[in-house]
Amino acid sequence: MFKPLIALDWGTTRARAFLISEDGRVLQRRLTDRGIQSVAAGGYPAAFEALAGELRRAAPDAAIVLAGMVGSRNGWVKAPYVATARSSRPMSPAPPLRETSRRPASPSISRRIPGRRSCRV
Repeated sequence: MFKPLIALDWGTTRARAFLISEDGRVLQRRLTDRGIQSVAAGGYPAAFEALAGELRRAAPDAAIVLAGMVGSRNGWVKAPYVATARSSRPMSPAPPLRETSRRPASPSISRRIPGRRSCRV
């Protein structure tokens, strides 16, 4: 049985958060103009609470996944790129979720999605 999921797409200029049910339905969504470039150093826990706090209270046992620029060197926790071969074919499967080596302020935020970097084959 799947758990509910709080998925954040946190980009440079905007952030989106979704509460997704066990069967994949989007139950709630939030959108803000507080992308990573507007979050001061050390301000990610408060920005996360402002964006997704209500979703966490609605589903306290939900898994949380962060994607987008929040995993960049300027983001909350850097997610290193996964090297992939250059190809014109679609990339699949998606890279695996990885445990963070350094936990953000919230202990339940434990997964991030790495980006992909093309490399010569």
